[in-house]
Amino acid sequence: MKLKAERRRVALLSLTPLIDVVFIVLVFFLLTSKIRPFSDSEVQLARALGEPVASAIPHSVIVHADGRRFVRGIERSAHDLLVLFADWAGDGVKRITIVADGSLAARSLVKTVTLANSTGIPKVRILTRKPD
Repeated sequence: MKLKAERRRVALLSLTPLIDVVFIVLVFFLLTSKIRPFSDSEVQLARALGEPVASAIPHSVIVHADGRRFVRGIERSAHDLLVLFADWAGDGVKRITIVADGSLAARSLVKTVTLANSTGIPKVRILTRKPD
């Protein structure tokens, strides 16, 4: 019994020119775009709303312009916040609210968010005011 050999199909469409065009477009956009470094001065933070309003929000942290952090009207150090966030995460808290002063450096805000994320709180809401 004679078996027929299968014929190999030849691709009618070559993808090489398409890949060349994609790389040319990529190079074009890389050369024509402007890449700027991120700057802390470009971040517009909210103004502090004050103790009575913010303290009424459950699981909230108030960060003043000088970097001091308050929870329920009591100033907290970074270590105290870490312990408090760990307690909140243990209680099943999934989201906290940070009320930041408008003149607060972005680094201080990022440190507070990092503390919350490191203890297992996945979502952080930053309270802002509506534009005038």
